[in-house]
Amino acid sequence: MDSLNQRKLISTYASAKHISVTEWIEDSPGGKRHFPKANIEAIKAIKAGSMLILSDISVLGPSFTIVSDALQRLLHKNIRTYAIKEDILLDGKKTPQLKACLLLCQKVEKSLISQRVANGRIKREANGKSVGRPKGKKSVKIKLTGRENEIREYRKRGFSLSTIGNLVKANRATVKTFMTLNKIK
Repeated sequence: MDSLNQRKLISTYASAKHISVTEWIEDSPGGKRHFPKANIEAIKAIKAGSMLILSDISVLGPSFTIVSDALQRLLHKNIRTYAIKEDILLDGKKTPQLKACLLLCQKVEKSLISQRVANGRIKREANGKSVGRPKGKKSVKIKLTGRENEIREYRKRGFSLSTIGNLVKANRATVKTFMTLNKIK
């Protein structure tokens, strides 16, 4: 549901219940990448004891874990939350049962995610594909590749590894590893 339809739904509900909407909070398009952080900031901005009207509960986040966390934060701040589509009012009266239910659902979601990941790993191994990062594979090109002569010249002049590192803008350990791999003394 787009933001215009959400706004209409909330306005209709608010006018039917004789509630005046004093402030609108809208999610920016494409905001899912940083959703939890934006969600927490939006909840912090709501005054304790206020009422939050949602078109549906899913606008709080893309996953149940994030929705559950947001609901717990709202309840903790004593913010009455109403989800129109689900016809749910969270006002703290049945909070213990709700928290238990949310925690149970959160555990189920986590276990389903980890089971899905494990099944994917097993399937990949069964198909003969490697899992994870390739072992023992070194990159052909590293940060200092192509600067061998420059580093040899600095070393001939008696520069320390730290000084060479500063000159080539690399860590001393990187310079040392590079010199070892390229047999520079």
